[in-house]
Amino acid sequence: MTFDLQGNIYVAEAGFAYGTKPGKGRVVRIEPNGSFTEIAGGFGGPVTGIAWHDGYLYVAAGDIGEEHGAGCGQIIRLALDGTKETIVTGLKTCGDHFTGDVLFGPDGKIYFSVGTATNSAVVGTDDMLILKYHPQFHDTPARDIELVGTNFVSRNPLSEQQDVAVTGAYKPFGESSYEGEMISGRLLANGVIYCCNPDGTNLQIVADGFRNTFGLKFSPFSGKLIAIDHGADPRGSRQIRLDWDKVWEVVPYGWHGFPDFFSGLPATLPHFHADEQAKPTFLLKGHPHLSSQPLARLQSHSASMKFDFCTNTDFGRPGEIFVAQFGESGFEKTEELPGFKVVRVDLDTGQISDFFTNPKGDSATRGPVRPIDVKFNPAGNELYLVDFGIMGTLQTGRNPKPKTGSLWRIVKTK
Repeated sequence: MTFDLQGNIYVAEAGFAYGTKPGKGRVVRIEPNGSFTEIAGGFGGPVTGIAWHDGYLYVAAGDIGEEHGAGCGQIIRLALDGTKETIVTGLKTCGDHFTGDVLFGPDGKIYFSVGTATNSAVVGTDDMLILKYHPQFHDTPARDIELVGTNFVSRNPLSEQQDVAVTGAYKPFGESSYEGEMISGRLLANGVIYCCNPDGTNLQIVADGFRNTFGLKFSPFSGKLIAIDHGADPRGSRQIRLDWDKVWEVVPYGWHGFPDFFSGLPATLPHFHADEQAKPTFLLKGHPHLSSQPLARLQSHSASMKFDFCTNTDFGRPGEIFVAQFGESGFEKTEELPGFKVVRVDLDTGQISDFFTNPKGDSATRGPVRPIDVKFNPAGNELYLVDFGIMGTLQTGRNPKPKTGSLWRIVKTK
């Protein structure tokens, strides 16, 4: 969601949830009586970000539908009369992760992110979107890399013979790699944060080595760019156990670790080794300098999404961030239900505390069920929470349920 200068609220609907066919998103304006007016529809889902600037809405769309090639994400400028203008296209969003947030920086430029194609740089049988719609799609690095040459064997669902496939890192499914193989970095890449002019020109990579930076925000106090990056999962050909979601202070031109460092730590640590799976090893021969360590590590599988800075003492200490945690999707059993809450994070100390919780998770019958965005109003004395609604999980067997999303307003009572 986003506000215009008059305080009107605009909400972007994704048009897609894991477990459904790729669909179309839309943008609506919330009216004072709680009804909504559609500004425009037909955005290639999932729509993942929306921002207001200088009379226009800017929309980040994954555009992963079957009719597109392997590089389909877009940034679209939307006028209030519904007129659309695509200003950036060809983003590498046809896999596990898509576009993320979109916002304007203090320099007047647009900033947005693109996630990785896969869980941990290897296309496997867990990448059903890739295998079904874009079988040649794979991760593309932003800088030149040299591969160790490790390959991964999996069953081959693309073959009628029920044989196996051998797949290397940064390769299409079924294509192997070799030791010392060089992969050239590209401008249109995965796991990156971009910036460009308001008309889409002068596209540049700000930083790379992320997995899926879904939330971005410039600090109103320091002016630094802060990002929330999703942790890896114990799934697919290269499984990573109990990786954290993390909060980064984005280092310009810095490498933030993917695919060999997770949450600032080497993938070879025993912590990341999933039971009965091959121990993760490095995929790259030599690594760029690791830019930094995270400001905070958030609970594994909490799916920490978008966030906002507190600026009003009615809600907490100015400078804290409030983070929407979508909740787990059944990838890994943990003692505590991950996510389904809003947490406060002190970026100076890394301390995390609960603000709102949904203890019933996806089995809840009333919202908020899955928080996906939180935004303070311009005065900072009201917090708006976007609830994705019921998506379902592997554990509950529930499927995504349309029309269960909602928007909530939270105020401090006296």
